[in-house]
Amino acid sequence: MAISSALRAAYDRALTQSNANLALAADDALLTKKVDRISHWTVAQHLEHIALVNLGIITRVHEALKTTPENSSGRVSLLGCVVLWTGTIPRGRGKAPVPTMPQLTSFEDVRKKLTAARETLVALEAQLPEVQTARGRSPHPALGMFTAAHWVRFIPIHTHHHDKIVHEIRHA
Repeated sequence: MAISSALRAAYDRALTQSNANLALAADDALLTKKVDRISHWTVAQHLEHIALVNLGIITRVHEALKTTPENSSGRVSLLGCVVLWTGTIPRGRGKAPVPTMPQLTSFEDVRKKLTAARETLVALEAQLPEVQTARGRSPHPALGMFTAAHWVRFIPIHTHHHDKIVHEIRHA
């Protein structure tokens, strides 16, 4: 089965973003930058958060692939529909779940997490046909029950949300 253009585009965008964020993480001076009027997190913290979320999303994709529709009731919430449809997350509305809060132990650790997230994303490409057809769901903490395809579509949306903040910090 051919992969839909929307799923392929989301995956390709996520991979491009991952590569760009790895390149940003090479600049230690940039990683320390923080502008409180934009965000209380440094660039490194945003990048670490992106990596942690992406690793968690890939886990959710695999959960959704293993779950049957009968065992995963629920739907995407209204806000989830809006986020997936518009491709944007409202700024300043949510709080990161504890497992995705950046720890910032070292810049090298941030780079390792970004690399691990990229590697899991690359490995996911072979499963995209299965992702497209899977009807099982796994929960997003605020946006409802996502299918595996919803989760893949959410990766570049969430990353772009933080990339915009990083861009503002860089150019402030």
